[in-house]
Amino acid sequence: AGQAVVDKYGNKVDLENYDVEIRVDVIRDNCLVGVSMTRESLHRRGYRVFEHPAALKPTIAYAMIRLARPEAGMTLVDPMCGGGTIPIEAALFMGEKLKIYGLDIEESFIKGARMNSEAAGVDGLITLIRGDCRFLSRFVKDVDLIVTNPPYGVRMEPRCSIGKLYRAFAKGAFRAMRVGGRLVVITLRGRRMEEALLQEGFSIIHKRPVLHGDIKVKVIAAER
Repeated sequence: AGQAVVDKYGNKVDLENYDVEIRVDVIRDNCLVGVSMTRESLHRRGYRVFEHPAALKPTIAYAMIRLARPEAGMTLVDPMCGGGTIPIEAALFMGEKLKIYGLDIEESFIKGARMNSEAAGVDGLITLIRGDCRFLSRFVKDVDLIVTNPPYGVRMEPRCSIGKLYRAFAKGAFRAMRVGGRLVVITLRGRRMEEALLQEGFSIIHKRPVLHGDIKVKVIAAER
């Protein structure tokens, strides 16, 4: 592919100190040719001044938000926000059109999320609260969208067992959400999460495998 560009346009090639990066992807019978708009990978955001030990890639967070199908006037909550990646990506995407909340049980993570949101320039668009996801309705009610990245039990251990956490999270989410509200979650324990959501009355509307770094996880979308 590179040789074809050289033959066509006659440009010099330098694989180290280049000015323009041309990317070619061949997918079955389709060939996609494009110009890279950024030198850094898109998942490397400049606002990451605080690094959560189990941070979600911003590109995956953005995709999860799109999967939730946010609309103007809705309330979006991440009840296990960690360093704030999901609320920040929601604010960068929708701005003032959404009411955005981030909760975490760890005060240090809320402080880190605040640092990151300030670095991203969206701190005025996000309400950050120290709170327990199991009792979400104590902090917010009539929630339209929940998008979250709960602990996998790999990079850091939750305060209780994964199964118990997921069941309590599902119960708290169901109580806090409006009828018809949508929930999008990413997890290594897909079956346990599905069981917890179904047990509380959610309907599974979408699921797909995702590679998060070197970990194969599942994104699950559900509706109340």
